[in-house]
Amino acid sequence: MSTDTHYDSVQAHTYEATLYGPLFYASEEGSVIRTDPTIAATALTHAIGYNYYDLTKRYLLTNQETVEPSYDHLLSLPFVVSEMTPVSDQLEANERTFRTVSYATERTVVSSDTNVGEFLTGAKSPVPRSFEGSNAGWHKVREYVGISPDTDGSEPTFRFTMWTPQDSEPPESLGLRVGIKRTGELRAERTETAAESVSLNQFLLQSVYDLSEEQISDLLRHADSYERGTDVRTCRFRGVDRQWAEETIVPQMLAA
Repeated sequence: MSTDTHYDSVQAHTYEATLYGPLFYASEEGSVIRTDPTIAATALTHAIGYNYYDLTKRYLLTNQETVEPSYDHLLSLPFVVSEMTPVSDQLEANERTFRTVSYATERTVVSSDTNVGEFLTGAKSPVPRSFEGSNAGWHKVREYVGISPDTDGSEPTFRFTMWTPQDSEPPESLGLRVGIKRTGELRAERTETAAESVSLNQFLLQSVYDLSEEQISDLLRHADSYERGTDVRTCRFRGVDRQWAEETIVPQMLAA
């Protein structure tokens, strides 16, 4: 039976998750989309919300939402979650695939085989520029670098902590699909004890849960380090004292 900790009405549940499908998450965007081994709490919150808390999927963005990230809809969820961090410090993103499209023939090629360019064009290029004798219309859309589900014969494992009110306790086992096209299939099991430290997402803390500048400064004093990402959604506080977080900021986040 789990021995999760709780302060007043807040309970902490730590999970260890195993990856069984290739995971692509846009830690960096551009012609190449790169996945950081730490998966942002924004993605994890959506995955848990969709599967276990009736979060409504948003299929269409309009107006300012198309250019500025907005996650106010997450305030309706009865939980908050930490970043999902790899258990091993050696985990690397080495799963590669690319997508290219022909405007002339309306064909799309998606492959993780580095020899596909030679098959299509006769030359080892990661992106085919010709097809059926024509060089017209091919255009590289995106190349993806993600996390493989099998590294040295074993599946990668991650850890994250989830906080809930006592009346919204999550299941002991979670099945999640995370990342681009939801290809990252994860199975998570609750641990016997909650983790001593966690990583927290700065964007969620400030832009969604509305923590003050003073609270963020206090958070820095209770974290081992601060990591600045290339996107505002990938800036995080690492090694935050979990017990301190539960006594101070987490109740406010759950009440937001």
